[in-house]
Order: sequence, then C-alpha cells, then structure tokens
Amino acid sequence: MSKIWPRDTIRELIALANSQGTSRAELSSERDAERFRFAIYSFRRQNNLGHDLSITVDGNAVVIAKRKTPSVVIT
Repeated sequence: MSKIWPRDTIRELIALANSQGTSRAELSSERDAERFRFAIYSFRRQNNLGHDLSITVDGNAVVIAKRKTPSVVIT
C-alpha cells in the first residue's frame, strides 16, 4: 500500500534544511523512511528546488542536510 506524503511537510523540511543547515523527520519504520526519502526526491525533481541538499536515512529517520561546498581560492 502506498502512502501519500503531505507536500507541505516535505516543503517545510526542505526549508528548514536550507535555513538551519539540517532537518530531520522521524517515521514509524525504516521502510517508511525509505519511502519518504523517495517522496522527497520526487518532490525535489518536480519543483526544481533543494538540489543542494543531501537526503539520508538513519534508522527510521530521514535527515536532510546542506552539502558542504569546498572552498576554492584562485591565486
């Protein structure tokens, strides 16, 4: 059975990760966390936002974090 994840929840998690550096969502199982991660990937692709964020599963939680960009100095 597939679940419909609220778009507002996904949008809020992405916004929190962008503003605070990281956000986390706890789910009822690791399987639900994997599905939710896929829903975030799909939302990101459909809305063309949050591509600079990494999305990982940690047990039954999904963690969204800003990717650290390397510093480059041209001399």
